[in-house]
Amino acid sequence: MKRYGYRFLIQCWKLNPLKRLTRNIIRKLNIPIDRFYKDTRYIGNFSVKLNQQKFQLYNPGDTTIENEVFWKGIDHSWEPISLDIWRKLCKKSHIILDIGANSGIYTVLAATINSNAKIFAFEPVIRTRNLLKQNIEINNFKNVTSFHQAVSDKTGTAIFHDVTSSSQYSASLNKDVLHSLPKEIKTTYSIETIRLDDLSEINQLPVDLIKLDVELHELEAMVGMRSIIQKNKPSILVEILNDTIGNQIEKELEGLGYVFYNIDEVNPPKITHKLSKSNFYNFLICQPNIAHSLGL
Repeated sequence: MKRYGYRFLIQCWKLNPLKRLTRNIIRKLNIPIDRFYKDTRYIGNFSVKLNQQKFQLYNPGDTTIENEVFWKGIDHSWEPISLDIWRKLCKKSHIILDIGANSGIYTVLAATINSNAKIFAFEPVIRTRNLLKQNIEINNFKNVTSFHQAVSDKTGTAIFHDVTSSSQYSASLNKDVLHSLPKEIKTTYSIETIRLDDLSEINQLPVDLIKLDVELHELEAMVGMRSIIQKNKPSILVEILNDTIGNQIEKELEGLGYVFYNIDEVNPPKITHKLSKSNFYNFLICQPNIAHSLGL
């Protein structure tokens, strides 16, 4: 009986023309939504409050990030600790790179928080980049430049590994990211790549903040911006999916004075001497003075 009742509830949601109003009432009443929100989708633009500011996101209806933010708000949804750190760093940053921007949650936050910063967003997957561009356009951001190339250690072309579904989270220049998926849902195609040390729009700028999430291709991306990193020593928010990637990044940054913080998305970041796979994957790599300014 409970199962049929739940199905009826989901069907009512689908037919409901006042989804945003319903969402607001559910929030006000503190009704538990842990299961419900995953099965209820809103399609269209919606407003997100950010302290005294707000921005718009477009929810296509089949994405996890936008659906979580729609139901839970920015402070209690996708990667809350990572996003909080990012927000704090964006306030004091001038040149920000979002590498592996996906649909743009980090880009949109940066542009909202700091309208004086220049933000460069990189997303090679066409279906995902279209969402990124839409989120930039509906907010009328003038301080964001988006690129269609994948960031790597060479400028040119490369084979990209993707899935045939609408998923936004399983695509990479590294074929190993899809190793566990059935062959019939995998696909490959050629894309343009860019070595950031070759990119004139960026390589002469004082880059001070980077988000790097490129599904096992983080080392190659860093090698391709080695001069930028060595010259500016930017703070880096990076996803590390396995110990090998962590060890490689450690060696690449050796001697630059960086400290590492593990982010578990629940507690304050903890300092660590090793970059390795963790339950939540994200790490903050920064200079000691930046860590101090964050209260770490």
